[in-house]
Amino acid sequence: MKTTFTKFCSLAVCAGLTLSLAACGGANKTDSGKKDGDYVTVNGTPISYDEFRYYFLSTKASMENTNTSASSDSSSTTSLELSELLTAVEENLKKDYGVRAWSDTQNAALTDEEKQSIADNTQMMITMMGGEEGFKQALESIYCTEDLYNTMSELQAVQQKALQNWFDANYTDKVVEFFTNTQDYVHVQHVLIQFADTAEGADHSAELAKAQEVYNKAMAGENFEDLITEYNEDPGQNADMNGYTFTYGSMVQEFEDASFALEENAISEPVETNYGYHIIKRLPIDLDYVRENASTLAPQDIVTEANSKLDTEIQSYIDKVEVKQGPMYDSLTIESFADTIPTPTPAPESTAAPSSLSAESSSVSSEDSTSSESSSESSSSSADSSSSESSSAAE
Repeated sequence: MKTTFTKFCSLAVCAGLTLSLAACGGANKTDSGKKDGDYVTVNGTPISYDEFRYYFLSTKASMENTNTSASSDSSSTTSLELSELLTAVEENLKKDYGVRAWSDTQNAALTDEEKQSIADNTQMMITMMGGEEGFKQALESIYCTEDLYNTMSELQAVQQKALQNWFDANYTDKVVEFFTNTQDYVHVQHVLIQFADTAEGADHSAELAKAQEVYNKAMAGENFEDLITEYNEDPGQNADMNGYTFTYGSMVQEFEDASFALEENAISEPVETNYGYHIIKRLPIDLDYVRENASTLAPQDIVTEANSKLDTEIQSYIDKVEVKQGPMYDSLTIESFADTIPTPTPAPESTAAPSSLSAESSSVSSEDSTSSESSSESSSSSADSSSSESSSAAE
């Protein structure tokens, strides 16, 4: 079982950041000389040409893709009506600006350190895209400008922080109470000795001997965390020395069975899974750790309750958003802004190294950002940032 407290994001850095930017292409320059508010205002705030253009084109692309997918004939598409498109654009604006208004109530202003982290991430994206020019082309390929990207990066961070603050204030105590009383979760650390050869019938005697060495040292009283540092080959365990807090169905069966079979503070003999040999130490549930990580450790019942409450709360802000048409609104057609859509070209080669999945890294903590129902339906203008779950040991 994996649970995750839902997250949302606004324009969300123009439709999914890494995935979208990885499919970048060449582009024509956009006409950004129009006046703010020429097309719409939201709650009295004039929306810039670049932002409205983003909403218009990304919503259009999403609707066209949906129509194509729904068509019984994959070679044909259902014609998109202007009125249908404009209604969807306005709904997306309402949803995103409603989320922004809600976020403003959650004491989620960014610190200087958090802003620097965003800047560092932008620089990483520039490197992945092969430099400034590739980055610019990538943004243009998803109808975004650098200024808009930077604004939405900060908005996304604010909204994620708002969500965390909201959950901490409303549900952390419930999560701690649950873990105080439950018998259905276990907390373990482990040392993984990975198989050098995973082919069927491969000789694993060397790995077993090494695992036995670790077990013998642990039983002789050597510090288990020191053994993790010296021997462990699970990146997830190395990234968080606290280890894993999980329930039934979260890990491969052999690892789960051995973990629950141990008494607290007991250490297992080497346990074989598809990944290698594990020496597991069961620990008491760490309630301080649970409090600090409540949103990622929350059981499904609390997750469901929290998401329902969050949807209702955010919807009340969405309902208050007012979109008004500007003087150029009536000039819009289905083909508006078409001359600013780039001609696809091959994406710059990314220099980013592929991420590895750790062996036991799918505890019930899986975080990152699938949209809440009240904001996720805003098509591509409320983009989901997919969580990076290290889950190769999960079922």
